[in-house]
Amino acid sequence: MLKLKAMQHENVQKFCSYYQAHVIREQAWFFVAVVRSYEHMMFDRTFDPQTSIFEFFVPVDMEDRFLAVMAVLIDQGVVEGLCAYQNRLSDPKQVV
Repeated sequence: MLKLKAMQHENVQKFCSYYQAHVIREQAWFFVAVVRSYEHMMFDRTFDPQTSIFEFFVPVDMEDRFLAVMAVLIDQGVVEGLCAYQNRLSDPKQVV
């Protein structure tokens, strides 16, 4: 039993999926309120305040739901340029 748990643990992805998007500055408060209302769907924060770029750390199990919410926000003109990247925290040289 213990060996099985160890094997299952090895198969777990170590890092969340990682996205960045531009949030229309005038819509930022609305955007933050919407995404924070979805508990445990993602961790969001401002990556670059000057250009209103946000970053999102999304658990793999929540990725479909995250993308559905973002699609609505894109359609509403709140978000632009959603892009997936390698999780920047997976780089041990990354300064956070």
